[in-house]
Amino acid sequence: MWGGLSALSGVNIKKDYPWLLGPIAHRGLLGPGLVENTLPGFARCAEHRCPMELDVHLSRDGVPMVFHDDDLKRMFSRPERPEDLTAEELKSLTLPGGFRIPTLSEVFAVVNGAVGILIELKQANGKMVGPLEEILAGMVKDYGGPVAVESFNPLSVRYAKRYMPHVPSGLLSGWDFSAPPNWFYDLVARNLWHMFLAKADFIAYEYKDVDRKKLQNYRKKGMPILAYTIMDEAAEKKTAPYVDGFIFQDYYAI
Repeated sequence: MWGGLSALSGVNIKKDYPWLLGPIAHRGLLGPGLVENTLPGFARCAEHRCPMELDVHLSRDGVPMVFHDDDLKRMFSRPERPEDLTAEELKSLTLPGGFRIPTLSEVFAVVNGAVGILIELKQANGKMVGPLEEILAGMVKDYGGPVAVESFNPLSVRYAKRYMPHVPSGLLSGWDFSAPPNWFYDLVARNLWHMFLAKADFIAYEYKDVDRKKLQNYRKKGMPILAYTIMDEAAEKKTAPYVDGFIFQDYYAI
């Protein structure tokens, strides 16, 4: 029985991290003219006191950079991965409107502890498992604001627990999301057979399948469940009986 309390870490999400159990803005609180995972969207979260979710890769020179995709194709029409470029090279890339990829340090400076930050640890090829979590742990300690972490990679979650034992660490999962499709990995992930590796404090699961019996059994034992990514009020209402919090995008009225 968890009872909301991790026996390994002493993390009590309900008591100490209640912001994880409410609405969380996916890649920032966006609006007209704003771009995901950029400083204006995060500043808007701080202004409206709305917790946020963001994504972090390590640059080639070991700097945590806030960017979602495993490569630069969608956002910049370039073939490289974030890990292939230095922090300065990544920061030199610009989108329409002059938006740039921020460092996590820049996000911390903008938010300044005003709201909780849920950090997804990006581990496209697994090579950064260990180094990313260790570097992040030092930054989180210096920052001092409310932070939680999550990852699809159970080993990344476990390393996060090792380096940040008092920071909530969650396992991201869902029904069918591997790219390219991998039937074995999808089977393991959808059934949460990798939970023993993660030692997670909470689970963030694809919203369409949060009513699954396996997931709800964890919830009955006290494991907090978050839904991702809620796109409208209908989905929020449908998932509400099955989750403790949710990650939303665009629609939520602030």
